[in-house]
This record gives sequence, C-alpha cells and structure tokens, in this order.
Amino acid sequence: MKWFFLVIVLSAGIVIQAQDFSKVSLSKMGDEELLGLFSKIDNDSIKAEAVARVYLNRSKEEKDTIKMARIFHPKKNIAFADSVIALTKDMNHKTYPALGYILKSFEYHKTDDLVLKTKYSLIAYKHAIENDNISQQIYISDYLIFLKSVWGDKRKALELQKIRHAQMSQGDYFKKIKESSRKEVIDDADIMHLENELSSIQNSVFCYLNLRKLDSANIFITEGLKKARLYNGYSNYKDHYTLWFNEASVEVDYYSNDFFSSIAKGDSLLRNTMNDLSEASIQNLNFFKGLSFLELGDKEQVLSI
Repeated sequence: MKWFFLVIVLSAGIVIQAQDFSKVSLSKMGDEELLGLFSKIDNDSIKAEAVARVYLNRSKEEKDTIKMARIFHPKKNIAFADSVIALTKDMNHKTYPALGYILKSFEYHKTDDLVLKTKYSLIAYKHAIENDNISQQIYISDYLIFLKSVWGDKRKALELQKIRHAQMSQGDYFKKIKESSRKEVIDDADIMHLENELSSIQNSVFCYLNLRKLDSANIFITEGLKKARLYNGYSNYKDHYTLWFNEASVEVDYYSNDFFSSIAKGDSLLRNTMNDLSEASIQNLNFFKGLSFLELGDKEQVLSI
C-alpha cells in the first residue's frame, strides 16, 4: 500500500515536470486548470510566471480584473500576486501593478499580518493615485482610515475620510468609476456608489466616535440609517448596514453618559435581531451593556449578563 501511494505521488510530480508550459499549451487550458496548475508549482518562478502571464493576459483581454483573486491558499495567492507585480511593475496602467499589491495586502489580512497588510496597502494606494484609479483609491483608503482611526492619528484619519468623501462627490466620479472598473460591475454602478457612500458614512461615524465628537457621530448615524433603507443590492448587506449603525448608536449613547438609552437600544438589538448579529456584535453589545450597568452602580445586573 505504501508503494502504491509513493507511485501516485511520484507520478503527480512527473506529470507536473512533463507539463508543457509553452504559451500555446497554457492558452488552451481553462481558468480553473490554470489555477490548479499554479497551485501545484512550488518554488519554480519561471513556470509560475508562465502560468501567471497567460492568466493575466486573459483577464486583461476580458477586462475582468477580479480573476486575480481566485487562487485559494494564502501562500499561493501571495506568490501569484508577486507574479502579477513582476509582470506589470513597469506598466503605466490604471489597474496594474496596484491590483497585485491589493491582492497581496488582502492575503496578509487573511493571515492576520497587520504590518505587511498595511505595507502593501500603502504601496497599492500610491500606485492607484499615480494612475488615477478612483475605484482602487476608494477601496484602499477605506482600510487606511480604519487603521489610522484605531492605531494612529485619529485626526489624520478624519482628514483622510474627508478626502475620500470629497472624491465621491466630484462631478466626474461616475465616469472615473466606470473607467476603472471591470465591465461586469459597471451595470451595478448605482449600487456600488451607494455601497461606497454607506462605507464612507460608517468611516465618518467611526472617526467621530473615536474622537468623542458624539454629536457629529449621531448626525452620520441618522444619515446612514436613511441611506441603508435605500439600499437594494444584496439583502444581507442591507441588514448589515442597518445593524451596524444601530450598534454604533449604542456606543454613542454610552459615551454620552446616556446609560439607560444605551442599555435599552442594546437589549432591543439582542432581543429582535439576535439571529442576524455576528458573535463579535453580540459580545460588543453585552460589553457596553455591562459598562453602562457599572456606571449606574448596578453590579448585580453586570454579573447576570
């Protein structure tokens, strides 16, 4: 039996070694075949580049840049992103090489490497600005604003958020979005714009909340709830936005010393939307509920949560 498995493993290696990596041969393969082949190549940059080049050229011809994100293991995805970067680093192109750095940043996000995620996000943002790709700038700055607001200069985070929001308010915003987006999403430009608006409002709430400018945070929460009612894209997204703004309102009430309101709102969310809440949201709501009871001097209620 051991010999049987050894033969299988060795045969697989022989197949890969014997694989024709010429452009003509690779061009005949489907997308999934190319991705499957790429996932089997270990430490062979020449073969990896050959596969990546064919896949990249195909995505460019089809104007479908999202294909770049369709490899599955982070290590392989990072290797693929490196191939994209190497192939496109000298291009003066709206999409590349920024997309390679975006993919790389995303993979490090999946492995919880905050330092490298941030490093490659900043590089991607630089290229997106140089190549006037508004879609990429809006996407990347969303994370950078969050990062600065939590770990960095909270005022700088708000400044960056205001720049992001101003970009979305420009007269040629839709034109730039269509020029820098893949063809499959252009028909959904209105929904995409509303999603960007909602994320922008979320950023504003988050920034003002962290700066303890609570009146401003409340203004944006109200605006966010109105916008969320207009959203007709993915139904679970609509619920996500509504719950997010209501959860933020619980925190604003707590920091405003309106502890009874914070508890009441939190209980309402836990009672009526428990099945729709993430584990993190449930913990967060109970956390502020407990803090509110502590402020009110009711330790028995804290222990009962």
